[in-house]
Amino acid sequence: MTKFSTEAKVGIFFLAMVAIFAYVWFKVLDLSISEGFILKARMKSAEGLAEGASVQIAGIKVGTVKDVRLDPESDKALIIMELKNAYRNMIPEDSRISLKTKGLMGDKYVVIEPGRPNARKLKPNEEFQVVQEPTDTEKVLETMSVVAQDLQVLTREARKKIVDEKGAEKLENIIDNANSSFKDLKEILGTNKEKINTIASNTQQATKDLSDITTRNREKINRTVDEMEKFSKSMDKTSDKFARAATELESLTKDVRQGRGTLGKMVTDETLYRDAQGLMRDLRGLSRSIQYGPGTVGRLINDPEMYYEARRAIRNMNKTAEDISEATPISTLATILGAVLK
Repeated sequence: MTKFSTEAKVGIFFLAMVAIFAYVWFKVLDLSISEGFILKARMKSAEGLAEGASVQIAGIKVGTVKDVRLDPESDKALIIMELKNAYRNMIPEDSRISLKTKGLMGDKYVVIEPGRPNARKLKPNEEFQVVQEPTDTEKVLETMSVVAQDLQVLTREARKKIVDEKGAEKLENIIDNANSSFKDLKEILGTNKEKINTIASNTQQATKDLSDITTRNREKINRTVDEMEKFSKSMDKTSDKFARAATELESLTKDVRQGRGTLGKMVTDETLYRDAQGLMRDLRGLSRSIQYGPGTVGRLINDPEMYYEARRAIRNMNKTAEDISEATPISTLATILGAVLK
């Protein structure tokens, strides 16, 4: 019987520990060596998208969905995708990401529509900014249910008409009219096929251009929205100020009506009103006396002779003042000389 040496036993034990550690590393902790790079996307709903779903570009599988979880910050579904290294630095930042379904009720998968070739390329762990939200399945089913009910009602009414004696003839007329309408429609579509294709192509190009413009000007759009929010807040503050001013004006009006304060007393106090009337009468009497009365003030204003006499008196006073001003230096000099001679 072969016996293992101590060194052999230690080596076997070491290899066993390495194998166990590798199993825990790769399987239990799911930390296998990545063969690609990670890109992320957020959507309002990722219903039906499962881990392991394919990620495609132009119908070619370029990666898989690694995880789908709820992002607590945005309350949206966070989709984590692992793309093959061959497509690293090949996904433009304005690429569009959306969810598609295989068949009518098949599995969902992720579709990437590349953006402009000269745009900056997404780096590992970056996030798609252009996201096409999936259609709500429940709303589609509700719409289909309503349409089915309408068709049921229409079928019931049509059955009643057919049962009638003239129903068959009416039905034939309806079918003939429908055939004629479809024929005319077919001719119109055939004649204007190129125009319709041109319109569809232009619409598609306009939609893409609009998406490109939105992507390029995302920061400007965000700044505009921020400015609008600031303007709205300032308008709210202005509205509050107007409301406070209206309240203060209402309070002032109430005080005036109740006779509080100086203005209120002036408006409501009869005594002040009568005093003001008496003052106005006195002023009118004084004005009338000045204008027509025989007093000095009235004569000064109304008598031209008194006006000229007053002007002459003022002129004489000015001349006397000038004479005094000129004589003052001479008299002062005479006084000084007299004092010296003594």
